Amino acid sequence: MRVQSTEPSFAEGDYRQQLYRMSRDMLSVAGTDGYFKHVNPSFTRILGYSTSELLSVPFIEFVHPDDVPATLSEVAKLSEGNITIEFKNRYRCKDGTYKWLSWTTTPDLKTDLLYCVARDITRQKQIETRLLRAHRLESIGSFAGKIAHDLNNLLSPMLMAAEMLSTLNPNADPQSQRLFEVLERNARRGGQMVEQIVAFAKGSREQHVPIQMKKVAEDMRALISETFPRDVTAELDIEPSLWTVVGDPNQLYQVSLNLCVNSRDAMPAGGIIRLSLSNRHISEEVARAHLAARSGPYVSLAVQDTGVGIPCDLHEKILEPFFTTKQDQRGSGLGLATVQSIVEQHGGFLKLDSRVEQGSTFTVFLPATVD
Repeated sequence: MRVQSTEPSFAEGDYRQQLYRMSRDMLSVAGTDGYFKHVNPSFTRILGYSTSELLSVPFIEFVHPDDVPATLSEVAKLSEGNITIEFKNRYRCKDGTYKWLSWTTTPDLKTDLLYCVARDITRQKQIETRLLRAHRLESIGSFAGKIAHDLNNLLSPMLMAAEMLSTLNPNADPQSQRLFEVLERNARRGGQMVEQIVAFAKGSREQHVPIQMKKVAEDMRALISETFPRDVTAELDIEPSLWTVVGDPNQLYQVSLNLCVNSRDAMPAGGIIRLSLSNRHISEEVARAHLAARSGPYVSLAVQDTGVGIPCDLHEKILEPFFTTKQDQRGSGLGLATVQSIVEQHGGFLKLDSRVEQGSTFTVFLPATVD
């Protein structure tokens, strides 16, 4: 294991040592051999690793896979004698999430060392992403408003015709019946997609009333039992004396439904969907990690499955409109984007915990009223 001194060998009481320790930025000395030689306490605080863990692994292994080529290119420029290099990349934290870091690095070719300052710009990136998402949402809303009515006018007679064909031809041969079913199913699916786009873009807040999330979870369990494949089972875990949330019942039901449908699709061989409700108090520290969050009382709804899981490198993309990991065009890419939009409209935030082949847990946090 490659573990070296945890900080530069400053003289006792040297003011530089105190500044090195106190800096909120991540200060480090790295070698051209690809290993950190020294890291200051901000490294361990921000990334969650111990000092020995950071020093014993090549620093490139912490970099997001998509950012590795660009990072290696910048390191190569430093090795060639470039004085100062500035670049950005994503660094993996110990919990599997990624932080955006902005680096300023200078080489010392005589000692084969790189002097590095990294700043955590994750929150800035979140703000940029949110602004881009807001612009995209505005564009989708404008687009949906123009075409939804016309599309529904086209799809409604198609659906009626499909239903009538099946009714008027009860003795049709099996192939014809299958064609009727395909026509009806796709007409319905088209109508649902239009409704979903409009609901996603509209962001309606028309009926915000006190809601007991226990009723939403119980209704969802009943729906899973009645309509999901038999090899998918639902479990409930509800904390007693659950706090009340204020919101739109239909929209929060839609949130639960979208998350459960995603869980179902992630378990092609069957499995368990567990819905958990609990009271949570969000601290200032946790709230700062989520742009839409404020400290205070929340009710959390966690939808956990035993499915295939989501790779870490897709966690940032999974909430993007029209992005989907589902095969065979089964997903519109709006399910989770709709969830995110509704949750934010209610003043809440969403958290994802997922690993490949270990299932996923989506947790919705909604501001609560404490009785």
